Amino acid sequence: MFSFSRDFCARYSCYSVAKLFGPNVRTEVDKGGQIIAPVFVLELLCALSVTFPIMFKLINRSNNRVTHCGVLEFAEESDVCYLPSWMMKSLQLEEGSDVWVQSVKLNPGTYCRIQPLSPDFLSITNPAAASNTHRCS
Repeated sequence: MFSFSRDFCARYSCYSVAKLFGPNVRTEVDKGGQIIAPVFVLELLCALSVTFPIMFKLINRSNNRVTHCGVLEFAEESDVCYLPSWMMKSLQLEEGSDVWVQSVKLNPGTYCRIQPLSPDFLSITNPAAASNTHRCS
């Protein structure tokens, strides 16, 4: 199920967070960039001296689609990961599909260029301050 190298790598069945929470799924969980992983993964990562924050590369080996994510929390189930629905769509995964989870160390971003979706952005008094304080939902 996993290999002991410098990095952690394991295969899990994946389900959308809606399967875990049902109709009460919190929007920030389903729209965020974090997964719910098995609790023993944390113990293995600590034993492997993986750097924090914990980041994963998720791989669908049937089509080689890849994305990266963080961890929201660790659950008791030992062979299941829960992913936001957008992440499952991006990886083209179905409920119960296998996903490979590999620990990675990502370099911090140094530059981000954004483009407003509409000219209404220009009507904001101080766009720089607004973009630094406004949180997307």
